[in-house]
Amino acid sequence: MSDIFRCVVGVPSGQSWNAQFGVDLVNLMIGVGQKPIPGYKGLDVRLANVRSSILSKNRMDLVKSAKALKATHLLFIDSDQTFPAYLLHKLAAHGKLVVAANCVTKQIPACPTARAKSANPKGEVVYTDPHSTGLEQVWRVGTGVMLINMKVFDKIGMGVWDMKYLPEEETYQGEDWTFCEACEKAGIPIWIDHDVSKMVGHVGNYEFTHDVVGMLKE
Repeated sequence: MSDIFRCVVGVPSGQSWNAQFGVDLVNLMIGVGQKPIPGYKGLDVRLANVRSSILSKNRMDLVKSAKALKATHLLFIDSDQTFPAYLLHKLAAHGKLVVAANCVTKQIPACPTARAKSANPKGEVVYTDPHSTGLEQVWRVGTGVMLINMKVFDKIGMGVWDMKYLPEEETYQGEDWTFCEACEKAGIPIWIDHDVSKMVGHVGNYEFTHDVVGMLKE
């Protein structure tokens, strides 16, 4: 059995949080001490929040915070996510270096963020369907809800959160894909938990107008 599971719950954000995220975070922090992490003698969980408009810097600063606290793990949770109270326990129980929820995009219809490697440069969408369960290894996934063993950064370094310009598409690659790219180069597998994914939400704004009423009428 290992020693203490020291985890920093890292929240990168602007100056405000979604209300339901706040409620879920409180429930998570209350619940962490009520149940042990399998394979560990004890549990020490701290909360860290970095606020700025530069998401890449926020993530890097949270990694720095976790290192300073000598954490064994870093749990990223974005401030517009909803999640179950046992999120940390469920992800930690797998004992993986990197394990995430297959969060969906904030659009209608929504699309999963997880991708499998394929001939398509953007990969193949990995769906979390009603029958999906357990772990699945993926090529890319969003970092909105992701548990990372801090040993990962010993292999890939700190500067893995770049927003890369893709000239052929005239757009930018998100910092989450850059992180996944670094893990791939270092031979670190990335996993998603389908069961947790079904209980994770991504909160966004939607303007309801009579256009929607017309769509429903048709």
